[in-house]
Amino acid sequence: MHAKNKSLLMCVCHWTDSYFKLTGMADKSVYDFTAETLDGRQVPLSKYKGKVLLIVNVATF
Repeated sequence: MHAKNKSLLMCVCHWTDSYFKLTGMADKSVYDFTAETLDGRQVPLSKYKGKVLLIVNVATF
């Protein structure tokens, strides 16, 4: 990985860690959140406790 990419990755990781600590989200579990299905329904992730989850977070710019 190039030095520029490593620096950017480190900055993003640091910012994300700081954001979660400041907003109080660092103490939450994945099961405290909900996800929206393709048809718009809200599903609590606690429904999947004890199962393997693969969460893919995709964003476009």
